[in-house]
Amino acid sequence: MVTEWKFYRIDFLNLPPVPGGFSDPDKAVILGRYELPQILQLRWNSRERFHYGTIKSYVEKKESLQLRNYVLGADVQ
Repeated sequence: MVTEWKFYRIDFLNLPPVPGGFSDPDKAVILGRYELPQILQLRWNSRERFHYGTIKSYVEKKESLQLRNYVLGADVQ
């Protein structure tokens, strides 16, 4: 099995609003309750300049080639 972890900044995720707003630690608590399908459907907020769509669509379009190349590369083979 091969896994690769990607890091996306929590302050650029578009989470549903809560009364009074929230800080990044609050977002971490909220995300800790999410299941994977919910996380993959999250979008980036307007402050994000480099990512677009949902996390799932971005990973499928932009990150999958890197993982495929790694799996087929000499290190794994």
